Amino acid sequence: QAQNTYAGYGQGAAGYGKRWAAQFGDGRSSDYLSHYVFASLFHEDPRYFYQGTGTFKSRLYHAVSNAWIARGDNGQNVTNYAYILGAMGSGALSNTYYPHADRGVSLVFDNALLSAAGLVGGNIFQEFFGKRLTKNASKSANAQP
Repeated sequence: QAQNTYAGYGQGAAGYGKRWAAQFGDGRSSDYLSHYVFASLFHEDPRYFYQGTGTFKSRLYHAVSNAWIARGDNGQNVTNYAYILGAMGSGALSNTYYPHADRGVSLVFDNALLSAAGLVGGNIFQEFFGKRLTKNASKSANAQP
């Protein structure tokens, strides 16, 4: 709000509320499309699977690549179409509630890239810090659900 991003929302409490609602809508629509709609259609499991062992580099690669590689219902690694299409679909939905001056293809790709960056950051946090913060976590690093 301080940078007046999406100026069509205005300033003050009303502008803040509109920006917050837009970000909330982006997140929920991306989650819904990625984790339910497209995951069911493409038979993919959108969850992050903790590696827990190996070098720092291999664990970092695992966390980052999980944004584009998912586990299929058959247990094999597959392209994460559910996440990619969910992020793009969420960006497309954003065009219905963002200010007219900010709508377009760039909004779709900007929101999809921000979503991917958030997913990668969350995966890295989960890989390196999440296990320490979880009570009763499985002793086996590669435990299946």
